[in-house]
Formats: sequence, C-alpha cells, structure tokens
Amino acid sequence: MPVQLLALALLTLVLGFGLGWLAAPRRSHELEAARAELQRRDQFLEQLRELTWEHRELAPELSTIVLDEISTHIRQHRPLG
Repeated sequence: MPVQLLALALLTLVLGFGLGWLAAPRRSHELEAARAELQRRDQFLEQLRELTWEHRELAPELSTIVLDEISTHIRQHRPLG
C-alpha cells in the first residue's frame, strides 16, 4: 500500500510539473497581452488628458473635472515599485 501511495504521489508530481511546463507559454502570452492592453489604456488616458487640456477654454469646469478624474485614476492605479 505505501508503495502505491508513493507511486501515486510521484505520478501526481510529474504530471503537475508537466502540465505547468505546457501551460507556461500560454500564461506568458496572456501576460504579454495584458501588458499591451494596459499600455494602450495608458496611451488613451494620456491622449484624453492632452485633448482636454488643449480645449479647456470650451468648457473650463468640465475640463477641470475630467483632468482631476484622470489624475486620480492614474495615482490610484500606479504600479508599485
């Protein structure tokens, strides 16, 4: 019985490492896609901030609100480190 448990544990360990190794490229691709999406979001926020600043004379109060919201979002979601 202990030999069977040892064999089962060893098989589970090997399968776990094997499945992790096979899934690593997919996770790497997903991580890369997520980073690209965050970069696109950051670029959009920067463009929106510039556009709002350039046309602030059209609606000064609204421009102030939008710029404050963008700045707050960026501060709160800034990566640590």
